[in-house]
Amino acid sequence: MKKFLTRVFTVALLFAFVMPVILDSTGQAAAYGDVNQDGLIDVRDVVLVMRHILELDTLNETEQNLADVNADGAIDVRDATLLMQKSLGLIDHFPDLDEEEADLIKEIIIEEGISPGKKLVIVMLDVANPEDFIVKVGQTSLQYRASIEGFRGEVDEDEADRSKVSVLKQD
Repeated sequence: MKKFLTRVFTVALLFAFVMPVILDSTGQAAAYGDVNQDGLIDVRDVVLVMRHILELDTLNETEQNLADVNADGAIDVRDATLLMQKSLGLIDHFPDLDEEEADLIKEIIIEEGISPGKKLVIVMLDVANPEDFIVKVGQTSLQYRASIEGFRGEVDEDEADRSKVSVLKQD
C-alpha cells in the first residue's frame, strides 16, 4: 500500500505543480536527460521516466542510459526530479558531469550533402576519447572518423540543426 501511495503522490505532484511550468520551458541538446532523443529536455522526457518508474511502460536500453541522469545505475524519482529541474532551467548540468563536461560539443559543421535533400553534418567533441561516445542528429547516428577526429554523416535538411544533436556516452 505504501508503494502505491508513493506512486500516486509522485504522479499527482508532477501533473499538478510541475507540468504547467515545464510545458513553457525550452530544451537543449544533451547527452543525458533527452530520453526520447528529440534534442530537448522537457515534459515528454519526464513523463517517459515517470511511466517507467511507475511500471506503466519500460524504457529500452538507450532510453535507460539517457534517463539515469545521476549515474547511480537505477532509474528512480531522483532522476525524474533532476530532469524536472533541468527542464525548468534550475540546474545547468546533471551532477554526474563536471561543469566543463556539461557541453561536450566543441564544433558543428553543416554543409551541403551529396544526396538530394540531405546535409553533411560533422560534430567534433571536446573530450579525450571521442570513440567512447555516440553522436546522433535526430534519429540518425553519425559515424566516428579518426581522420577528422569527429563524427560525420548525412541527415535530412530539416534535421540539420544544433538543437537536434545529442551525445551519449557508451557503456
